[in-house]
Amino acid sequence: MALSIKPIKMMTNVWSLKGLKGYMYVTKNLTPNYNVYGERLINIDNVEYRVWEHKKSKLASAMTQHIKVPSIKEGSNILYLGASSGTTVSHISDMIGPNGTIYAIEFSPRPARDLYNLSKMRENIIPIIADARKPQEYAEIVDGVDLLFSDVAQPDQSSLFIKNAEMYLKKDAQGFIAIKTRSISQREKINKIFQNELKNLEDNGFKTIKSVDISRFHRAHYAYLGQWNK
Repeated sequence: MALSIKPIKMMTNVWSLKGLKGYMYVTKNLTPNYNVYGERLINIDNVEYRVWEHKKSKLASAMTQHIKVPSIKEGSNILYLGASSGTTVSHISDMIGPNGTIYAIEFSPRPARDLYNLSKMRENIIPIIADARKPQEYAEIVDGVDLLFSDVAQPDQSSLFIKNAEMYLKKDAQGFIAIKTRSISQREKINKIFQNELKNLEDNGFKTIKSVDISRFHRAHYAYLGQWNK
């Protein structure tokens, strides 16, 4: 079967992929001939795309269950908490293009080094070594953003997400958070943990757009997309 792609509705610069077993999405490569994490590069109609491995990305996993994030588009400014070495960050970089900016927050030195190396090739990524629980640490660098994205392994995940939203998220902008339930509790049922986090989000400024269980790809994880109403 020949490879083919089709634009995803309500999202910019990401396509659904057909013809490659086990893979579902691609983004147009901002840095042709270079991959980021060993992902496959494919050429369709003389344009190079990067295969987005949804099993390695919370955002792509959520997209398989029909979460759409229209605020990731050409020229968007995004604050990404828990950027790690840049797997998902790199695909968002493709989507927002050279006129957008990702403020990529990472606390651990080893993945931060990989993130820094990635930023040398992709100028729309600004790596920041900082603690996402202390959003004031990067107040001199980050301005108002169109999307807040969080993928951190902390017990207070929704609370630090809200702190960052209060400081940086524009009114009526969106927030996406991957809830790692086992970083919050090893004993409680994962659905109960998520419901508690959901209540905290809704009580403190977010209106839920959609939430899904992504445990099929990422053990004991939920994905949440909400609109910021403060």
